[in-house]
Amino acid sequence: MPIRPFVRHRGGFGSDCWTDGVQFLKIWRGGAPPTDLALLEQLARAGLPVAPPLWWGSVAGRAAAVYPHIDGRDASDGDRVAVAAALRQVHETPTTGLDLRVREVIEDWVPAMRDLLDHPWIADRRDEVERVVDRLERVMEASTRVAVPHVLCHTDFGGWNLLIGADGEVAATLDWDYACLAPREDDVWVAARDQDPPAFLDGYGRDVPLDPTHLERALLARAVRDCYARLVENVDREGVDLWGFDRWRRVDRDLELLLGQ
Repeated sequence: MPIRPFVRHRGGFGSDCWTDGVQFLKIWRGGAPPTDLALLEQLARAGLPVAPPLWWGSVAGRAAAVYPHIDGRDASDGDRVAVAAALRQVHETPTTGLDLRVREVIEDWVPAMRDLLDHPWIADRRDEVERVVDRLERVMEASTRVAVPHVLCHTDFGGWNLLIGADGEVAATLDWDYACLAPREDDVWVAARDQDPPAFLDGYGRDVPLDPTHLERALLARAVRDCYARLVENVDREGVDLWGFDRWRRVDRDLELLLGQ
């Protein structure tokens, strides 16, 4: 059998990747090794479209894993029915026997964002950033007083982490690095990224109401966290606006769309 060369894959925000069409090599750029790799086997046994790693360890001192290569394309708005159904499947998965942490409501990176207010990419808008962080901290605190069910959450569920197969269904859900037990709003906020958020929610199912406080927290937290990650790593200056400023400036509009107000 001829040897197939590995070619570079676009990878993700925090990893470098290669594939030979049979196997997929992922090498994380830094930080602690991922803790979700054993969880992937549990999720696959639970019936989710997840590819457990064939091997994991380290390469040149960096955490690495080899997965089976899965043919597919990134999900788009045109796949919203399949994507929304796949997200509902995640949330309906029984969590007994899954090694999951419970997500902390107030995370360390939130106050750390204040230490970056003089970063040259945002220094001219520091007042706006401070107001947004203030709002995020208030809604995080308010959410601790609103009890909602906790479900299996991916917390980075979107087209960039979904492969759509030739049949139009989700062939694989990728990157479970931040999976946890959390309010479903920590995933459902992605409906706001769709061109037709109400249609996405129709596909997900309207029988489960969304909590306004937790949804506001999820929308704000993701926008601020995406901005923070780019600032602290000094990468993707354009993304600071696209994934940070642009998103938190439309939070109130997104809440109206998602809650039907």
